[in-house]
Amino acid sequence: MWAGPACPHEDDTVSDWFGNFAGGATTAHGICRVHDDESGSVRTIFWTLCFIASFAALFILVKGAIMSFLYAEVATSIRIESGKSTFPMLTVCNMSPYRCACQGLYDEDIIQNHLESVLPYLCSSVVAWREDATAWATGAGMSATEMIRNVDMERTRSNAAKFSGTINCDNGIYTQKEFVTKVKLKAMSKFDLMGYLGYHHREYLVRFCRSPSNNASRKADNCDNDDFWSPAQYDVAHGVCYTFNPCVGFEESIGSDCSNDKDCAHVDSAKASGGMCVDGMCVCTLCAHADKKRCKVVKRKSLGVNDGIQLVIDASTHYDAVLYMMNVMVCEGLSWRFSFHTSFP
Repeated sequence: MWAGPACPHEDDTVSDWFGNFAGGATTAHGICRVHDDESGSVRTIFWTLCFIASFAALFILVKGAIMSFLYAEVATSIRIESGKSTFPMLTVCNMSPYRCACQGLYDEDIIQNHLESVLPYLCSSVVAWREDATAWATGAGMSATEMIRNVDMERTRSNAAKFSGTINCDNGIYTQKEFVTKVKLKAMSKFDLMGYLGYHHREYLVRFCRSPSNNASRKADNCDNDDFWSPAQYDVAHGVCYTFNPCVGFEESIGSDCSNDKDCAHVDSAKASGGMCVDGMCVCTLCAHADKKRCKVVKRKSLGVNDGIQLVIDASTHYDAVLYMMNVMVCEGLSWRFSFHTSFP
């Protein structure tokens, strides 16, 4: 073996420089054997091929790892143990958390003196953009400050005063009067907004639901009633949501005899709330029905066609084109509807 200088001389050729590098400047295994003075031509060729093969294998492995990372492939393994199964919980929310046509938004005093507070929640047809506003400045997802800076406030006030598509959004304690009062006092919280502006009527969102029947005489049951759905749930990001099949985990105990609440515990977690012993019978308290004895869990009794769930969900309904809170702009008066059928595994 010999060791050449780490840096080439001015009169060195590429071959000389490579010889110096392979002969002593590098500590890489294999390549130094190529320029070993004691190696014959056979050993030189052998070590050259080994180095090229190793480098090619390294390139292939690194390329494969990079491509796997970029594709982000997910391996899913599914196996069916029996024909009987329980449909999982499914939570649905509207694409737009708030309705933009609620009467409280267009109160005369609010429009004239507190427009900045409700501006992000007005319908798109009401908001008038300044002529010098750029295209990106009129898109969804902007901040309230950016929106106010790019809106023609006087024209917007005029449009709001003439807006004729208002709807009554009163919901229990969340009334138009209460909404207007809190806006004036600047005491409006996210949950107050959802309570008044949100979709607190499930029928606006769930248009159709059919599930396998627990009655042998019927092929399917309607599952769009309170027996199968949770009460309204408030989420800061998604607004008012509803959960289908909320009593999953209590299906084994519902209807069975009991002496205390422990006999009605969740199948996976004894600390999970929802199971209760009422008049010696286990019930689930998570559905929206006032009579908790009516809470049900959707199950499939056997494999086959028509043993799945059919749902028709309105992803967006009329007058919900809120400009500020949405990630995707929803055009006013346009409704997207999708349906799916699943024969759950």
